Amino acid sequence: STQRITVYKEVGVHENNLESKVMVMPNPTRGMTKIKYNFKNPGKVNLNIFDLGGREVAKEVKSVSPNQDYMDVDLRGLSNGIYIIRLQNGEEIVTKKVTKL
Repeated sequence: STQRITVYKEVGVHENNLESKVMVMPNPTRGMTKIKYNFKNPGKVNLNIFDLGGREVAKEVKSVSPNQDYMDVDLRGLSNGIYIIRLQNGEEIVTKKVTKL
Protein backbone atom coordinates (compact mmCIF):
# COMPACT_ATOMS: atom_id res chain seq x y z
CA SER A 1 0.00 0.00 0.00
CA THR A 2 1.19 3.51 -0.80
CA GLN A 3 0.72 6.49 1.48
CA ARG A 4 0.59 9.98 0.18
CA ILE A 5 2.15 12.78 2.24
CA THR A 6 1.29 16.37 1.44
CA VAL A 7 3.63 19.11 2.63
CA TYR A 8 2.25 22.62 3.00
CA LYS A 9 4.37 25.70 3.28
CA GLU A 10 3.86 27.72 6.44
CA VAL A 11 1.44 30.58 5.91
CA GLY A 12 0.94 33.37 8.40
CA VAL A 13 2.14 36.65 9.72
CA HIS A 14 5.80 36.66 10.63
CA GLU A 15 7.24 38.97 13.25
CA ASN A 16 9.83 41.34 11.95
CA ASN A 17 13.36 40.41 12.88
CA LEU A 18 14.17 43.79 14.43
CA GLU A 19 14.60 42.03 17.79
CA SER A 20 17.68 40.25 16.44
CA LYS A 21 19.05 43.50 14.98
CA VAL A 22 19.15 45.28 18.35
CA MET A 23 22.00 44.56 20.77
CA VAL A 24 22.84 45.94 24.22
CA MET A 25 26.59 46.09 24.88
CA PRO A 26 28.04 45.47 27.38
CA ASN A 27 25.41 43.37 29.08
CA PRO A 28 25.71 43.07 32.04
CA THR A 29 26.87 46.66 32.58
CA ARG A 30 28.12 48.76 35.46
CA GLY A 31 26.28 51.83 34.18
CA MET A 32 27.02 53.03 30.65
CA THR A 33 25.85 50.82 27.81
CA LYS A 34 25.42 51.12 24.07
CA ILE A 35 22.38 50.00 22.14
CA LYS A 36 23.19 49.00 18.59
CA TYR A 37 20.15 49.02 16.31
CA ASN A 38 18.98 48.92 12.73
CA PHE A 39 15.81 51.00 12.46
CA LYS A 40 14.27 51.52 9.03
CA ASN A 41 13.55 55.20 9.56
CA PRO A 42 15.86 57.70 11.22
CA GLY A 43 14.19 60.22 13.50
CA LYS A 44 13.02 60.13 17.08
CA VAL A 45 13.31 57.02 19.22
CA ASN A 46 11.36 56.76 22.46
CA LEU A 47 13.49 54.99 25.05
CA ASN A 48 11.73 53.63 28.15
CA ILE A 49 13.37 51.61 30.92
CA PHE A 50 11.25 49.42 33.19
CA ASP A 51 12.10 47.40 36.28
CA LEU A 52 10.87 43.81 36.50
CA GLY A 53 7.80 45.01 38.42
CA GLY A 54 6.72 46.90 35.28
CA ARG A 55 7.40 50.34 36.74
CA GLU A 56 8.93 52.88 34.36
CA VAL A 57 12.19 54.05 35.96
CA ALA A 58 13.51 56.22 33.12
CA LYS A 59 12.46 57.61 29.78
CA GLU A 60 14.07 59.71 27.12
CA VAL A 61 13.53 60.73 23.52
CA LYS A 62 16.63 60.22 21.41
CA SER A 63 17.29 61.51 17.91
CA VAL A 64 18.56 58.99 15.38
CA SER A 65 20.44 60.29 12.36
CA PRO A 66 20.57 58.29 9.11
CA ASN A 67 24.25 57.31 9.51
CA GLN A 68 24.02 56.47 13.23
CA ASP A 69 23.53 52.87 14.34
CA TYR A 70 23.94 53.07 18.12
CA MET A 71 22.96 55.15 21.12
CA ASP A 72 24.49 55.54 24.57
CA VAL A 73 22.28 54.77 27.56
CA ASP A 74 23.25 55.78 31.10
CA LEU A 75 22.02 53.36 33.78
CA ARG A 76 24.32 54.70 36.52
CA GLY A 77 21.43 56.32 38.41
CA LEU A 78 19.58 53.00 38.72
CA SER A 79 19.98 50.36 41.41
CA ASN A 80 21.65 47.08 40.52
CA GLY A 81 19.18 44.66 38.94
CA ILE A 82 17.51 43.55 35.74
CA TYR A 83 15.73 46.06 33.53
CA ILE A 84 13.73 46.00 30.33
CA ILE A 85 14.65 48.59 27.71
CA ARG A 86 11.88 49.45 25.25
CA LEU A 87 12.69 51.31 22.05
CA GLN A 88 10.04 52.69 19.71
CA ASN A 89 10.78 54.27 16.35
CA GLY A 90 7.49 54.93 14.57
CA GLU A 91 5.76 51.56 14.23
CA GLU A 92 8.90 49.63 15.15
CA ILE A 93 9.04 48.53 18.79
CA VAL A 94 11.68 46.32 20.37
CA THR A 95 12.42 45.32 23.95
CA LYS A 96 15.69 44.10 25.39
CA LYS A 97 16.72 42.92 28.82
CA VAL A 98 19.79 44.44 30.49
CA THR A 99 21.46 43.65 33.81
CA LYS A 100 23.04 46.43 35.85
CA LEU A 101 25.77 45.37 38.28
